[in-house]
Amino acid sequence: ISVNCSAMSASQLDVALFNTENGALRKAEGGTVFLDDISELPTEIQMRLLRVLQYKELEPVGHAKPVKVHVRIITASEKDLVREV
Repeated sequence: ISVNCSAMSASQLDVALFNTENGALRKAEGGTVFLDDISELPTEIQMRLLRVLQYKELEPVGHAKPVKVHVRIITASEKDLVREV
């Protein structure tokens, strides 16, 4: 599943990635999510994504309980991320 991070607002990305049923991370269970233009990902979404990477779980929009996910995440950026940091 492909998500263009520069084409959506923070709230749209939140739903596109973390929605309980239709979010990319849930739909890609056992597969791959491609995050294009990762350098454009808002800080608050980066923090939620870090939880997925560290603990293999996410807190879906509208739910208090974390949900385990098993996905591979691939990213791309035209920017030099080391320089951006």
